[in-house]
Amino acid sequence: MKKILVTGHLGYVGAALLPALRTAYQSAEIIGLDTGFFESDLWGQDKPPESLLTRNVNSDIRAVDASLLTEVDAIIHLASISNDPIGQQFSAATKVINEEATLSLAKMAQHAGVKRFIFASSCSIYGATDNELVDETATQRPLTEYARSKVASEAALQKMASTNFQVTNLRFGTACGYSSRLRLDLVVNDFVATAIAKNKIELLSSGTAWRPFVHVNDMSKALCWAVQRPGPNSVTVNIGSDDMCLSIAQLAEKVASHFPGSELIIPAGDVADNRSYKVSFAKFRAIAPDHQPSWCFDKTIEDLKARLEAASFNDKLFRQGPAMRLNKLKDLLHKGMLDSNLRWTHQ
Repeated sequence: MKKILVTGHLGYVGAALLPALRTAYQSAEIIGLDTGFFESDLWGQDKPPESLLTRNVNSDIRAVDASLLTEVDAIIHLASISNDPIGQQFSAATKVINEEATLSLAKMAQHAGVKRFIFASSCSIYGATDNELVDETATQRPLTEYARSKVASEAALQKMASTNFQVTNLRFGTACGYSSRLRLDLVVNDFVATAIAKNKIELLSSGTAWRPFVHVNDMSKALCWAVQRPGPNSVTVNIGSDDMCLSIAQLAEKVASHFPGSELIIPAGDVADNRSYKVSFAKFRAIAPDHQPSWCFDKTIEDLKARLEAASFNDKLFRQGPAMRLNKLKDLLHKGMLDSNLRWTHQ
């Protein structure tokens, strides 16, 4: 593998991926492409992870220069509007960025002779599974703009797959764990941060919904595997592990066990979250036995706790701050730096 392009490398997953990718492909030319919404949100280290790259390109994914793809062997496509609240507020931009720009990039890549396209998809496409354990063949019931964009992108990419253009759709569980561009709008990270700052864990729903979780480092491991995976032209696979699947209430109790004396607060009444899915990871175990997740809940929670405490984290109002991605984008919009389509106004 001589040349790899990573889109969205200045985000939460990208910050964890770059060190893993550089370790796995030490001699490769690795290029990062990102519009830079979260570039300034660096936690806990002096040297940014993008310093490991051969080249950093500041570009909107909707305006990629085709010359950037020359002699690229593989693309890891992370760039997207990354969660449900942002997708709800910026639905038009979500469709364009997550779906249309993905397909445009893939077509450009195919034309340029790129051999491998790795797409960061999501288990959220399953939507609501009625407590049924679902695998990759299950009916997709996307409930949000974010999930719908992943369904559409997967379908389009699969149609493009050929012997000369290998497509890998990685359906990740809900991300969690420490990254040097930390997000606190992810439920595990949110619960740990709340426990530290407030000595309480506050659920935003009744907690009956189920989720599969995957540590951001294990996501990186799967992405590195996909760059040179063997096998068919097109693979779609769930990424996670059976022991990292819990209801939100069970997760809250798990986090609380690491913070003795913390208060567990569940909203009164039936505050439902319809997004609930139990996912099978049997296919991933079968096709990538040497790249299985190694992070468990206890290790994830303790690592986050240690890193936040080392940074003297004590922000009781963090849910109103920039570690929540929607807040960061709304702030840039309020300052006139972004327009309503999430384009920089100064470029």
